[in-house]
Amino acid sequence: MRRLRNLLASAALGVAAALAPACVTTPLPIPPTVDPDLITITPDAAGVIITGSEGAVDPGGVDVRVSYRDPDIDSVPILTATAATGDDGSFEVAIGGAPTDLYYIEILLADEDLFAVAITAGDDAGGAAVEADPGPDADSDGSPDEIDCAPLDETLGGQRCP
Repeated sequence: MRRLRNLLASAALGVAAALAPACVTTPLPIPPTVDPDLITITPDAAGVIITGSEGAVDPGGVDVRVSYRDPDIDSVPILTATAATGDDGSFEVAIGGAPTDLYYIEILLADEDLFAVAITAGDDAGGAAVEADPGPDADSDGSPDEIDCAPLDETLGGQRCP
């Protein structure tokens, strides 16, 4: 009987040891986030300057794209401007438009563009950014149709299509 218990205990330990590595997982990288509370939108002679202060993009060290479409001219293509964020998450982008217009911010990774946030200065004609409704996302891929290169394809988000 003792031999059977020892055999079962050894078998249980062997199974536990075999399963232990399978239970250990490598965490997936967390995509960068954008905090609109750390962004300002100020008027400039050619449009606006969108500035992210330290911590606006977390973690920093990635590229961001800001997109804008003139709401009064549907035929104008989306204007975009890109910037590298500092290691501290700060950035600055000059782009057309007015502070009260809608701007889309995407994180540019090696193999995909991730929509982060839509912002506007709202009624504050230049100053603190506030999060805004990005509009419809017909294919539910997390990228608003306005900046989605394939708004009906849930596998392709952002403006970069193959």
